[in-house]
Amino acid sequence: MKDIVKRSFPVLKIYCSGCASSVEKIVKRLAGINDAFVDITTNILTVTFDVKRISPEIIRDALIAGGYGMIIDDDLDTERRTWKERNAQFKDLKLRLIGCAFFSMPIIILETFFSFMSFSDDLQLILCLPVLFYFGNSLFVNAWRQLGHGKCNIDTLVSLSASVAFLYSIFNTFFSEIWLNHGMMPHVYYEISVVIITFVLLSQMLEARIKRNNASIVLRLMELQPRKARILLNGIDEEVSIKEVMAGDHVFIRPGEKIPVDGIVIEGRTYVDEKMMNGGEELVLKEEGDHVLAATINRNSAITVLAQAAGTETVLARIIKTVKESQGGKKLGGKLIHRIIAYYVPTIIIIAILTFVLWILIGGINFFPYAVMSTISVLVIACPCALGLALPAALMIGVDEAIKRHIYIKDAHILEALRRIDAIVFDKAGILTEGRPEVSDMMRITEDEDDVSPILLAAAMKLETPISTAISVYMLKKGTIEPVSLVCFEIIPGKGVEAFTENKQFWLGNHKMLKDNDVKLTEEMIEYIMEYELSGNSLFYFGTGSTIYTIIAILDKVKLTSLKAITELNSKGIETFMLTTDGERTAQSVAGKLGIDVFLSDVQPNDKEEFIRECRLQGKRVAMVGDGVNDTQALALADIGIAMGRHPDIAMDVAAITLFTPDLLLLLRTFELSNRTIKLIKRNLFWAFIYNVIGVLLAAGVFIPIFGWILTPMAAALIMAFSSISVLISSLVAFKQD
Repeated sequence: MKDIVKRSFPVLKIYCSGCASSVEKIVKRLAGINDAFVDITTNILTVTFDVKRISPEIIRDALIAGGYGMIIDDDLDTERRTWKERNAQFKDLKLRLIGCAFFSMPIIILETFFSFMSFSDDLQLILCLPVLFYFGNSLFVNAWRQLGHGKCNIDTLVSLSASVAFLYSIFNTFFSEIWLNHGMMPHVYYEISVVIITFVLLSQMLEARIKRNNASIVLRLMELQPRKARILLNGIDEEVSIKEVMAGDHVFIRPGEKIPVDGIVIEGRTYVDEKMMNGGEELVLKEEGDHVLAATINRNSAITVLAQAAGTETVLARIIKTVKESQGGKKLGGKLIHRIIAYYVPTIIIIAILTFVLWILIGGINFFPYAVMSTISVLVIACPCALGLALPAALMIGVDEAIKRHIYIKDAHILEALRRIDAIVFDKAGILTEGRPEVSDMMRITEDEDDVSPILLAAAMKLETPISTAISVYMLKKGTIEPVSLVCFEIIPGKGVEAFTENKQFWLGNHKMLKDNDVKLTEEMIEYIMEYELSGNSLFYFGTGSTIYTIIAILDKVKLTSLKAITELNSKGIETFMLTTDGERTAQSVAGKLGIDVFLSDVQPNDKEEFIRECRLQGKRVAMVGDGVNDTQALALADIGIAMGRHPDIAMDVAAITLFTPDLLLLLRTFELSNRTIKLIKRNLFWAFIYNVIGVLLAAGVFIPIFGWILTPMAAALIMAFSSISVLISSLVAFKQD
């Protein structure tokens, strides 16, 4: 299975869902292809293939032979090329639209006000030629290409209706006496041919605008990535390409420069601007031991960073990958719409033929003009452009709006799945609380002839957790304590650390370490512990054997926005749960402040996973919100995993959604965005479907016996175009009010 890979490529010369379907069929016929899907909103081909049997170059060559193109490379220059291609397509359609409108308006005026003049038909024919054979020729070329593959698509309907109207009009222009001899007026429909093409180009131009904007989002993200870095070698910084930087390198960053890697500050102290990553306005202080991210800006002083991730492994690179996947993945219902259109077009052609035949059978040769007019109207009004755009346009606008708010969604279908969530499980530290624990009190319990503070500091520095870091910072600020050199140490997962000096063993950890060392608590100790825990403090203990030297109270303050977020989620009928490694009294105190009724204390990563599993077995649709490595199992198991915080790191690899800010209000906005996107999809699909069903019936003349209604080709073209345009405009302006 390791030879099976999934990649996304920009495809060129796609203009509609029919083109997308054609590309899929071309690719799927190739040996070594497992699956292929084209998103018509972004022109992204997502293909799963066996690298031992086929290469991207072979896929590209097959598409070129079919009249399309494909971009293989995956770097900044490629993204610039993709954006230029989208922009060029938008400008080309805009110019074609202007040309069509320029020639169409005189034709409409002539037909409306001067049709009685002898030269009107001839002049309309002359004005019609540039529209059909130059400005709108791409529609006919695409339709012919599809027929070459044995397929019909939207362009087939448009080309067929425009051609029928044009050829019928030419016949009436040069052989009008045939109709006059039978007592009928030789009507021409040149305006129908040009209006159809004009409005189709208008909808294609609006669609091209969405595609261009989508490409610009990825390009802007990629341009955030620094192209160079300074690596320290023997005390001298050497500028190299970012591609040459490896994990473990020491990277030197001057004030005002972008940080080129994800890593840890090992020398220096500065303020970093992280606005481009999380949208925040404030500068963040970075000292030795603090994490920094690629693309953030060093504002004050020079620092040296130990590189942990570079190039395609950075958080920014993973965000870009997430954005690409969300734009090029299998959108909700995308394949279904492709299948609908594949059967829809031939069905409409059959209906158009039946319409023509029935008109002739009912009214004879005298109804021939009405038969032609109704047939053209059916072909025009049935164009499924709006149906094909309704869902992908809405989803893409929703995903792009999420990106603007620093909400990164792996696949657009998550927006639909999110609205079905009825239970949310929160990890406490860093999600419901600030994630910056501080020592609120350090109480000495047992005196010792030797000062054990240096040993406590050494043990805390070895544990390397947010709580142990808080202990280290507190002790270093209190005086001139220097950590001792430990002979060895052992980290006890979920409990703490054991530290060994030359002649003694010490331990530092939570209440589980007390049990392991058979520590007996006095009533006075228990009273202090209860008081601390009921105030929401987490407790750490330091001692040796069964003796406690120090009780350390550590407080991680509840975020001001957490209570508001939890209250609003509960008001929407969404159950909220809290998981924490703290003891029961501490957990109960925090949960009580937030209005969370159900919580689990003393949890380990496996406990989190088991809790999620139990919730799902109860029929709940669960979202898990976490921010660290210990949350990854639960995030992967949940219906929707949500990684949250300034540095979600590994958690974002398994999460479906990444919120690059620690503010829980952003989670509420994510739910709101989901609801609004799905409402937009439903509205778009409803009106697109209603337009097509009623329009086809009206065009075929079904309502003539009842109401006397008949739809002219001109009206059909206007309604068809308005349907597509309304879907696109509805999607484009859906979130503008924010």
